[in-house]
Amino acid sequence: MKTVFITFLLPFFILVACRKEDAESLLKSSIAKAHQGKFDEALVEMGKVVKLDPTPEHYVVMGDIYSAKHFFQAAIECYSKAIVLDSTYADAYYKKAVDCMNVTVSQECLDTINKCISLDSSTARNYSIRAGIKSELGDLEGACTDGQKAIQLGDLTLKKQIEAICKNVNN
Repeated sequence: MKTVFITFLLPFFILVACRKEDAESLLKSSIAKAHQGKFDEALVEMGKVVKLDPTPEHYVVMGDIYSAKHFFQAAIECYSKAIVLDSTYADAYYKKAVDCMNVTVSQECLDTINKCISLDSSTARNYSIRAGIKSELGDLEGACTDGQKAIQLGDLTLKKQIEAICKNVNN
């Protein structure tokens, strides 16, 4: 049995360990390049990372780089892949909803942020994004409610806009 392990399984485990190490090294390099504004180089390296180690986190990083380049549809595809791999990854839903808004505000954007909030109801930014989506879709009352929840949770960035929406709802 020991011979079988050493002959067949040990090389496999070494290969897997090396691939993960290579992926982590490429990931760090890709993130550094993205921070330097070298997005094309970062995307090439992230492509290698997801081939070596296709994790939800890696797809989200790749999506973030596409988003920084304003390639929102490609970013949405990466976030969707992350969600397929981990349907409880709230940040992937959040980022997908944000980039969905950058393409066109739709029911899909609302459905995506609703799923995010069902997974993480304590983060203010989730309610801010949903308020924006609802406002764009014409649900001013819902936008007001979500905006107030975002403010209650500490997001003051849209306070004036939310107050204006709520004023129109209450008049």
